[in-house]
Amino acid sequence: MADSHTTQCRVCQYGVENIDWGLSNIAISRILDCSEGSVRRHKKWEKVNGFELGNTSFVVSDPDAVPGNWIPRRKWQTPTGETLYSFQNVPDVVDLESRLDNERIDSLIRDLPDVVFPDVDEGPTELLDIADPQLGKSGEALGGTDGTIARIYSAVKTAIETRYLLNPPKELYLIDGGDIIENLFSTPQQFTSNDRTLPEQVEDAISVYMNVIGMLLPYVGSLTHVTVTSNHGEARTAPKVNPYGSDNDWGFMIQRMIRDRCVDRGWDVTFIRPDPNEDTAVFTTGDGTKIAVTHGHHSSSPSRVKDWIKGQDHGRRPGWDADLWLTHHFHHSWHDTLGGGRWVFGTPSVDPGSSWFTRKTGDSSPPAIMCLTVDNGKWSNHSIVV
Repeated sequence: MADSHTTQCRVCQYGVENIDWGLSNIAISRILDCSEGSVRRHKKWEKVNGFELGNTSFVVSDPDAVPGNWIPRRKWQTPTGETLYSFQNVPDVVDLESRLDNERIDSLIRDLPDVVFPDVDEGPTELLDIADPQLGKSGEALGGTDGTIARIYSAVKTAIETRYLLNPPKELYLIDGGDIIENLFSTPQQFTSNDRTLPEQVEDAISVYMNVIGMLLPYVGSLTHVTVTSNHGEARTAPKVNPYGSDNDWGFMIQRMIRDRCVDRGWDVTFIRPDPNEDTAVFTTGDGTKIAVTHGHHSSSPSRVKDWIKGQDHGRRPGWDADLWLTHHFHHSWHDTLGGGRWVFGTPSVDPGSSWFTRKTGDSSPPAIMCLTVDNGKWSNHSIVV
């Protein structure tokens, strides 16, 4: 039924079915070339009239009429006394896998030869930590995704030439510290600033780690891939919305698809991730060093990371008795003591930079990966590789 609202409203003229209601009002108004107030007035009109709000939220007077893939958000009363219920649409995020272009993934994986592990009996235990590449991110001082991928390959090549060729490790742990992709639901700007779609981000991540593993295998006695959950890795259904919990993470799916490809190639690679519903991965190396890996996004700042780890210790949470903690998220390198001979390391990022952070603080950190040698609970040979 047409009324003065539907004939004059910019949102109605554009078509509610064409709008991503997970965006902010400001982002929607920019797309529609109208004021933010126009978007707010349309949402208010939809609520009062009990209409469906695009593909993200749903307002009805009968909660039993809502499909099973919608979750409740809130309820309220209209001025006329009618009770309305608001619901959030939860799409099947696993559907992304069916949208991946496997031919594109295979084309991005280099022509890697059959790999035979060298016989390394006495080598060191090495950690190689790649953090926060945020594949898909662009528009920064150092460019976009293509530049990030090139930096990863260059840094890994440098690590091989300066560390592993000279002293082949008996064990190497390849750490994915989280935020492997940029995602689409962290900030409204991502819809215009990204240079990869979400499926393309995942495809790039799979191919990058396959290539990195293929580069490393000829120089190490054994290789283990470790991944953790992260804020950019969350399989969100809208900005800041991850209705399924910690296990709903693109990093996990990416690791599984890497594992399947390694099996297909006969690569004897081990894979580690956090236990179900946990965010911290814990493992003990062959030399007896216990290591905890977490992304770090549960701390508000680097200065609060030690307090967060102390809380894990007091609560006997995963990693509470680790010799070393590896954290990420804050995009620069740092390390500190935890007491009792224990240490925490912050890993730099390899992303193309953060212009808003640099404008705000004047600070920036060169992109890099971190390498570390461990032995019986101790560490040495810490280096930042660019």
